[in-house]
Amino acid sequence: MLGKLIKHEFKATGRVFPMFYLGMLAVTLFMWLVSLINVSGDNLALSAVVSALTGFSAMAYALSMAGLMLGTFAVIIARFYKNLLSDEGYLMFTLPVTPSQLILSKLLPAITWLISSIAVALGSVVLLLALTGTADVISYLRTLTDQLNELGISGAVVWLQVGLYILVYAIYAVMVFYAAMSIGHLAKKHRIWLSVGAYFGLYAAEQTISAIPVVALVLVMGSLSWIALAHIGLAVFTLMTLSLAVVYFFISKGILSKKLNLE
Repeated sequence: MLGKLIKHEFKATGRVFPMFYLGMLAVTLFMWLVSLINVSGDNLALSAVVSALTGFSAMAYALSMAGLMLGTFAVIIARFYKNLLSDEGYLMFTLPVTPSQLILSKLLPAITWLISSIAVALGSVVLLLALTGTADVISYLRTLTDQLNELGISGAVVWLQVGLYILVYAIYAVMVFYAAMSIGHLAKKHRIWLSVGAYFGLYAAEQTISAIPVVALVLVMGSLSWIALAHIGLAVFTLMTLSLAVVYFFISKGILSKKLNLE
């Protein structure tokens, strides 16, 4: 049953995200085409038009990038709210699945789309830099990897750690919204405002907790090489982020299991 729910979620969201990605690609290509326009400095009127067009394309690109990420989170939040916390929740909770499975049926597609959106955003930057000849990102990454290897650091391990952190952070980023919305639905009124307040409350608590490993790393900084410190620091923050995601999962699960109020 969980597989069917995940498949349904991908089908429902699969009509939205490809449009986001095509829009991002279109704006990227538009900005590249604008960059190809060369105007003689003697033609002041045309130069002014091209300058305005360049500014417009840059603004459109920045807004599209922000819209891509905000739109991704908006869809993720809306799907969880609509299916589990609104009137549809009555139907969803009659299905032969546990609250944990209901959360996972939303979480797994959400993580997939969030990572895809991040990949599209980064890919857009790489494509734009490559098309305009501004920088060869692939060569830069290869050079950086070679330099890390020369310093005795495995470039493959570094990129693996970074990739793992991105995955863990994606899980956390989704779960903190799920937990905040679940907490917000403990109230009988003003649930959206309580959800917003819960989100900022959780964020404030996170900042307090995250100060502990930061202080610990500062204390041992003098006894470790910067290489070891970087590896340990990234590992610590990955584990801390994963721990927060697990805590938020169980908060959501506990509320959906025993305290959910759909009235």
